[in-house]
Amino acid sequence: GIAGAEGQLAGGLFRHLDLQIGAVRRRARGLLDRHVLEEAERRDDALELPALPKKIAIVGGGYIAVEFAGIFNSFGAEVHLYYRQPMPLRGFDEEAREFLTAAYAESGIHLHPLESPTAVEKLGEGEFKLVTDKSEDTFDQVMFATGRKPNVEGLGLENAGVETKPNGVIVVDEFSPPCGRRAGKSGGLTRKT
Repeated sequence: GIAGAEGQLAGGLFRHLDLQIGAVRRRARGLLDRHVLEEAERRDDALELPALPKKIAIVGGGYIAVEFAGIFNSFGAEVHLYYRQPMPLRGFDEEAREFLTAAYAESGIHLHPLESPTAVEKLGEGEFKLVTDKSEDTFDQVMFATGRKPNVEGLGLENAGVETKPNGVIVVDEFSPPCGRRAGKSGGLTRKT
């Protein structure tokens, strides 16, 4: 970790420390560890697929999931987009969400609102079964775009007096200094109090 039990920062005393540690993929809610297909979960970059899938399931309702649904659809893949909310892009402008949802449905993307994955199974080479709380279907590829979380596990931030939320996000005030001592941060590591 960066800080020992006494709050001493590793490598010596610092007046300020800027954390640039990035984020890791967040596991889809509702999937128990034993149900997670390692191959699907390892896909951190859809651009690394060896070939264009004929039929792909994308799990997630954020802009990355929506963007890749549009990309795969434009290349001719049959796309199924699964998300927990009534519409994708929660937190975005409602009118824009409504327009996009209608446009995606019209373009042929199969939308699965209010549907959460419960299991993924590998049936054979290039064949996966996605089971949700409402349905199941088979796909050439299953992609999870369910968000990212700060990569703070094991850093010992609590020992350095840096306040974090249960999901690892560093708590900051209105001017973005952390609500703790001697540490700065950036990007997806922080949320205002």
